[in-house]
Amino acid sequence: MMSETIIPAIVYSLFTGVWQAALVWLLFQLVQFRFPLAAKNTYWLLLTIICVLFVAGLANFFYFIHHPTPPTLPLLSETNDVLNISLPNTLYSIIVLLYCLGCLYHGFRLVTSFYHLSFLAKHQLPLPAAALSMVQELQSKHPSLRKVSLAAAADVNSPLTFGWIKPLILFPVAALNRLSMEEMQSIILHEMAHIRRNDFLHECLISTIEIGMFYNPFVRLLINRSEEHTSELQSPCNLVCRL
Repeated sequence: MMSETIIPAIVYSLFTGVWQAALVWLLFQLVQFRFPLAAKNTYWLLLTIICVLFVAGLANFFYFIHHPTPPTLPLLSETNDVLNISLPNTLYSIIVLLYCLGCLYHGFRLVTSFYHLSFLAKHQLPLPAAALSMVQELQSKHPSLRKVSLAAAADVNSPLTFGWIKPLILFPVAALNRLSMEEMQSIILHEMAHIRRNDFLHECLISTIEIGMFYNPFVRLLINRSEEHTSELQSPCNLVCRL
């Protein structure tokens, strides 16, 4: 039966993905210790590693589909023995069920978040004309900046950017009356830096990868580290200088 091949292949690929990510994490730590990189280069390295591990996870699955044998680990002994990773069939099914439920949960969270942002974008409120003219002035001074749209939304706690092809910057309605033009300009520059770096696309990519690799603690460590370096790149002074 097909399930007799697919279910073990999923379990084997999950197990293999964990130790592969552990080795990559250890190698990354050694490289960072020996050859420290700038925050920007480290971020791109981490993003590449996360994508490679995701592709490796798919490759592991297809490998075990065609080679349905339990993965083995070499034992640290003089006899060159190996540890055979074999589990009862019922436990295989339980592991796959839990994995599928986890994927559904994380996928549901991503879809609902995207739907919520789409809803806010469709029910946007206009901004003052002064803010719109400010954006046009910034884009005329910096031709490399992409064209963006500005709007306000009631159900937003802080400014955010939504969309990649046609980016939209949403401001909280409650904060509009408290922001000076200088503060609004700083926020717009900050969000434009996000757009210039394609941060929205990167976040969508990582969130999609998390759906299938949520179980892997070492992938989670790599994602957390990439978020730390993203925060370093979000320094207001650095953002303004990059523009």
